[in-house]
Amino acid sequence: MTPLASFTPIRVHGADARTFMQGQLSYDVRKLTPARAVWGGHCTGQGRVVLVMTLLEREEGIVALCDSSSANELLVTLRARIFSSKVSCEPLPLVIAPVSASNALALVNRLPHVPGECVGAGAATVLRWWGAEPRYLLIAPRAQSSALPDDVERQALAWRESDVKDGLPRIFPETERAFVPQMLNLDLLEGISYDKGCYTGQEVVARARRGGVPRRLFRFSARCGPPRPGTAVVHEDAEVGLVVDAVVSSTGCELLAVVDLTELSAGLSLRGIERSSLALGTLPYDVPRERR
Repeated sequence: MTPLASFTPIRVHGADARTFMQGQLSYDVRKLTPARAVWGGHCTGQGRVVLVMTLLEREEGIVALCDSSSANELLVTLRARIFSSKVSCEPLPLVIAPVSASNALALVNRLPHVPGECVGAGAATVLRWWGAEPRYLLIAPRAQSSALPDDVERQALAWRESDVKDGLPRIFPETERAFVPQMLNLDLLEGISYDKGCYTGQEVVARARRGGVPRRLFRFSARCGPPRPGTAVVHEDAEVGLVVDAVVSSTGCELLAVVDLTELSAGLSLRGIERSSLALGTLPYDVPRERR
């Protein structure tokens, strides 16, 4: 197995763990079971997404898979919000690794069929990742690995490329607190529940649903190298969006960016980068082209 260094697993356990996490995620944690993972945005009180995380239920408790660049901040935030709840949070020594369908079937008796479905066997869990094409993650106790650094880097890049093609958002330090969940299309990806009750940032998210959002996540291509997350998307030098994620391609780069809906037909480019005219691509799900 070649683990993905981009994921850090965090254990949330205790008598109040499920109730506590219900107040931390934009999706309904009551729907979390050993057979179904959930995911959504972890927001500030102002409804701004700090990170996108996946929750699984395993024998260790609730396991949050979060982006490694934000794991320490998540731990600090969760611990600060515990107050009198009977909950503890700490990193968990699990390996998170992409696994082929054939290798998954060597571990579990059947493949999970729909995004978010989990199939377990012993200490191993196979999760079908979100996206159009089936991809599987293995979550299991950490074991010795013979993977070379080049293998780890290659695997991480391939996984990230697939996330970009599938329109699955990530939050990096440069884009923390830049978006409400709908701007990242989490409402289109089963990452928001509007009837779950209160959670941090819920009022702003509900208001965005009623009034619509002026920006949405779209996929683009350009002939330049991959820009950093947070790079400005511009039209005639006016900022109309921000890059969310980007990867190299055979012709330059593929990227996800949150862009003003009114500017989609305009000549867009990346601020300060030559040969960065953006061509609008396709996503495996429908994105509204007007505010609603």
